[in-house]
Amino acid sequence: MLRGSDPCTFYVVGGTTGHNFFLDVDKLTFADGKWTWTSEAEATPNMEGRYRLEAVMHNDLIFLFGGGRPDYVVELRTVTVFDTKKKTFFDLPTLPDDDLKGANWDDAYPKGRRCHSVTKWKNSVIVVGGCSADKDDDDIRHVSYFCIPIEGPPSNYRFTENFG
Repeated sequence: MLRGSDPCTFYVVGGTTGHNFFLDVDKLTFADGKWTWTSEAEATPNMEGRYRLEAVMHNDLIFLFGGGRPDYVVELRTVTVFDTKKKTFFDLPTLPDDDLKGANWDDAYPKGRRCHSVTKWKNSVIVVGGCSADKDDDDIRHVSYFCIPIEGPPSNYRFTENFG
């Protein structure tokens, strides 16, 4: 759940019944003394449902990071974005940090993850922790963090371990 640009609006994205996984976007609005739910979008048939994802809002866009199912996690080579005005999803390619190649970075991208934390700080998103569905490593726990600036054109969205 995340707060919208209006302080009386909240969004819930994704989730599971325990058997089925969704990437729906529902909006909860408080107006005239009552709460109202509206369905903003349902994932298209080619989009994977997911749970344990994290999201931040920047302007009218909701950026979705990670999540997945018990056997699958969403990689971070692209970030799924929901446009709250157009009520559409799109995938935004990200750029690697070529200075960071190591155990937690595949080709300078952080590993996909779920059960992590995300926060917006100034004009950046900071992602911390989580685990993957990597069966070879039996549920890797991530302790690294990374940052992606979300100001400016999308071609500038680059992963880095530096923020500030």
